[in-house]
Amino acid sequence: MLRAILLTLTTLIATTVVHAETTALTLTARANGFEPATLNAPAGKAIDLTVVNDSKAAVEFESKPLRQEKVIAPSKSIVIHLKPLAAGEYKFVNEYLEDKVRGVLVVK
Repeated sequence: MLRAILLTLTTLIATTVVHAETTALTLTARANGFEPATLNAPAGKAIDLTVVNDSKAAVEFESKPLRQEKVIAPSKSIVIHLKPLAAGEYKFVNEYLEDKVRGVLVVK
């Protein structure tokens, strides 16, 4: 019994530590661009990126540097879980409007 309690407590503590190391960011996709167009995050920490589609058309969030490609229905949102990143700039676009809807995740 004591062993089961210790195992449960160890799991809870480990889960809490993992969640404490996650940075939460929100990106809103609109018809005329991303808001904000530049996101900032600390290097070496996992990121939960919530992408909200606030437009009347589907959005395809794409980032080759982040290896992500997600279609988001109108008025819906998704959460993209990113592993800890090295310092740098990670560009992303709405692939459907790639020439004018762009943004960047700056990791420092």
